[in-house]
Amino acid sequence: MENQGVSGPPPAFMVGNLMEMNELRDKAIANDMECLSHDIVHRILPHYLQNTNIYGKQFVMWWGVEPRLAVSQPEVIKEMLYSHSYGKSALQQKGNKDFIGKGLLMANGEEWAHQRPRRCTGLPHRETQGTCKLYGGMHITNARRVCRYCERVFRNRNRRAFLQIGRRHNCTHRVRQQLRKGAKGFFNNSTHCRNFRQSRDDIYGFPGNRFLPTSFNREIKRRKKEVAERTAGDQSKH
Repeated sequence: MENQGVSGPPPAFMVGNLMEMNELRDKAIANDMECLSHDIVHRILPHYLQNTNIYGKQFVMWWGVEPRLAVSQPEVIKEMLYSHSYGKSALQQKGNKDFIGKGLLMANGEEWAHQRPRRCTGLPHRETQGTCKLYGGMHITNARRVCRYCERVFRNRNRRAFLQIGRRHNCTHRVRQQLRKGAKGFFNNSTHCRNFRQSRDDIYGFPGNRFLPTSFNREIKRRKKEVAERTAGDQSKH
């Protein structure tokens, strides 16, 4: 890659650039966002922006013992997405298996080529593009309304806010209980998964890390089993 003019940050032994990536991300998310916006690349991928400014639009980063090439040219990305062998390495597949499974995002080779036409049939480009713009704007608008409402209530009601369901949605007591229970479980699992994911990044690229008797590996196995049991229970009910 260096002979072709592509370089990148120097990797550390066994962990690559993971420590640097974690450090930049922790600094980026240390403070809340000043306003609601879809522009969040600087918070979730600060290392990408930093290396783009230093090494250009194409550079190589080491994810543990695995090098990864970052590209941003639309024509290169389009060619890659139209390929029949959109490759995801074994390290990527194993690292994300517990969170997003092995669907289209993590499929590889013939499996990916087999799944892709289904996605294209169900999500046409023109309709998807218009829908994304519509819902993206709606999400920002609704979030701003909720924030303004909460700020107004906080000032007048001892900093306690209650979001009420519209009168047209006539929910029974049982439905409300299930909503509260489901929302609580969802946010708890989301928080735990985020914390586990961040704590794992330090050893994510280390070969064989999933076999280590760490608290992360034990906890993720327990939660994976819990999710599987809940899913099986929901399917049996229906």
